[in-house]
Order: sequence, then C-alpha cells, then structure tokens
Amino acid sequence: MAYMNTTELLSPTSVFFDRILRCAQEREPLSMAVCWPCSLEALAGALEAERRRLIRPLLIGPRCTLRKLAAQLSVDEEDLAIIEADTPESAAALACELVPPG
Repeated sequence: MAYMNTTELLSPTSVFFDRILRCAQEREPLSMAVCWPCSLEALAGALEAERRRLIRPLLIGPRCTLRKLAAQLSVDEEDLAIIEADTPESAAALACELVPPG
C-alpha cells in the first residue's frame, strides 16, 4: 500500500484537502482566537479562512499593527474583531482566557 506524506495530503491541490474543506464549509464557522497575526501572511491566512467560512477570527495583537496590515490587504479595519495585546506572550495569555472551561 502506498502512503502519501502529510505535505501531499494537505496540499491545496489534494483531493483529500478538498474533502476536508468542503466538510468544514458545511458547518458554521468556528470562533477562533488568532494570536499575534502581525505579518501580512499570518493576517491574510486568517482572513482567507474567514472568507471561506471556516472561522470567525478574533485577532489578538497590537491594534495599530493589525490596522496597517489590514489596509495593505485592502480590508476595512471596521470588519476586524481585535483584542489589544502588547506582546506575543500577552496575546497567548488572553487567548487562553477566552477558552471556555471544560
């Protein structure tokens, strides 16, 4: 039996990846804390997941930085849910506080 490696399975061109994506899109988007998305790639990834109706991102990081990045991506900052955090560590701590008990 031939096995695919993880990279092949999760490649955006993989049939397996397509099935996972379709199944996820059939459900309501999950609320998800996105800690410190302070690069164009990180923020774009979170917003792409939102566009595909996979998540409702709650961005945790420096509001000023996130607004600037959003502008570079032509995203209206009013469409972003942001919780202010000054450091990656404080962003992670805030994200942990948002997790429901149990």
